[in-house]
Amino acid sequence: MTKNVLVIGATGFVGSVLCKKLIERGYRVWGIGRKKYGFLENDVVGHREFRFIKCDVTQEIPPIDKYFDGVFHLASQQPSQKNLSYEEYYKGNVKTLINLRKFLIHSNFLLFASTTKLYKPTSILTENSELEPSNFYSLTKYISEKWIHLERCSKQNVIIRFPSICGRNHLGGIIYTLYTLAKSSQPIEVFSKGERLRNIIHVDDVAEIMIRAYEKRNSFNDYELFIAGSSDSLKMREIAEIVKRLTNSSSEILLSKKKSSPDWDVVIDISKIVKKLEFTPMTTGEAIEKYIKEMEGLL
Repeated sequence: MTKNVLVIGATGFVGSVLCKKLIERGYRVWGIGRKKYGFLENDVVGHREFRFIKCDVTQEIPPIDKYFDGVFHLASQQPSQKNLSYEEYYKGNVKTLINLRKFLIHSNFLLFASTTKLYKPTSILTENSELEPSNFYSLTKYISEKWIHLERCSKQNVIIRFPSICGRNHLGGIIYTLYTLAKSSQPIEVFSKGERLRNIIHVDDVAEIMIRAYEKRNSFNDYELFIAGSSDSLKMREIAEIVKRLTNSSSEILLSKKKSSPDWDVVIDISKIVKKLEFTPMTTGEAIEKYIKEMEGLL
């Protein structure tokens, strides 16, 4: 029997990819998003197994007379160059979750997408590493995690913390910045002399990890926490060199003494993902190469 799943934030960068992959796997997908269709592709929007509901989940959600086998909650207030208040982050990252409670109590499975940005600096990040949210974004993600842990609305509740994500429609973040500088042959300044390690995961691997978490849920506890990422980390100067090479750029790479943000290495232990989900993500280099090919129209 076809499984009904609900994707909150379906029109976004990650949600649109997840919807496409779920449909390809034979699921009946219901998507909720603020923008009509957003990044959703035409073959998803027009698919017989896809239903779209346009609404703002920070407000009252319209009644949906449907049972969902699984709910994927991806909607959030992402970090912004604007000086957003705590209340704005709380509305986008916590209130949305509380508003969804009536759907969660009738579902067997909830997956909540969180972030590695709530960790305290340490040598290697694991599921058990110490947390130290350093801004309103990471703080409200942490509050949401704790709410899920205490509330246990669904029969099974899964948290997955992700690092920086790259992919065709992610028009922001460090890899997009490097790409745009390289394409215009502008100087590429990397901070901390380019020595800081970063872990970059491709959105295709993010979606695959989420789907595998749902498909292997019967082996989980009622609350399960994962940290995800690519299968290695690279120094920022190495990442800049990869982007420059793949774009055939003449940009000069400047190794600046200015401090990176965060000014610590991001190294992730993904052994739980590999073992429990039986999946090994791409390397950071492979993720960046796939992104560049997408941006160049080669994929």
